[in-house]
Amino acid sequence: MIKFLLVVFISLLAPINALTAAPQNNPVPGGIVILDIGPATYPIPEVMFGQHKVSVLVENKRLIAMVGLAQSTAPGKYILKIKHAKENSKIRHFKVKPLPVLAEQNLVMLPKQLENLQFIDLDDQYYSRIIDDSFADEIENVEDVKYFDLQPLVTSGSYIPYGLIIRNSDSHDHVIKHPWITYLTAPDTVIRSPGFSIVEQILLIEDNGFSVILHHGENLRSIISNINDETLLKPGDILVAGDMIGTAGISGLSQKSRIDWRVMLNGNLIDPLQFSSAP
Repeated sequence: MIKFLLVVFISLLAPINALTAAPQNNPVPGGIVILDIGPATYPIPEVMFGQHKVSVLVENKRLIAMVGLAQSTAPGKYILKIKHAKENSKIRHFKVKPLPVLAEQNLVMLPKQLENLQFIDLDDQYYSRIIDDSFADEIENVEDVKYFDLQPLVTSGSYIPYGLIIRNSDSHDHVIKHPWITYLTAPDTVIRSPGFSIVEQILLIEDNGFSVILHHGENLRSIISNINDETLLKPGDILVAGDMIGTAGISGLSQKSRIDWRVMLNGNLIDPLQFSSAP
């Protein structure tokens, strides 16, 4: 059973449950905007949010845009640019709401035994630069891709959720962003694929171990870091949920066994639990 370390100035362990299999409209920083952009047309139009393509799905003969919002997205009004074949571009507006007050967010205060746990801040722009779309067409042509059902990477241990972390340093509290999930596991815990995907890249990141980038379809990716040794996977391999990726490694900075799971939608790191169903 996976448990989460959800702390609002105290540390608690509670079971993971009541997670939805399909994303809900959650127009806040780190969330997902689900936006009806009109009747279904073919070919499906290109939709852009800033410099990144947005996933567009067909549901009940309607086009539905699914927009990932970075944790750093400021509340306010934004636009999507929609380009249909042989038509001028159109614009759709949407609003990003502010997060709840600090005490209602995923706010984690690290307990003493984790005070030395280090977090490598690799932001959205870092991963956007290294992502290679060379396999995008291949995965988009595979039938029955299940976009919305991502499973947890491990079946036991605890995790630090997507959100904010309070770290006590030199008698001062510092709040740092944590736009991913960190699993705290036993050494050599088996890491499983969260869902149907194609292996896009395998990277070695200093002080962060081996990382695997999995492409789930269109613009949805998982980035799994702190893998123990070089995985036997190779770019182009197709995985289904539960396939072994590797084992949990020890971060060079923290000397703790952990796994980092980032989920990126249209170039932004979002909360993975918006796509994850209960184990």
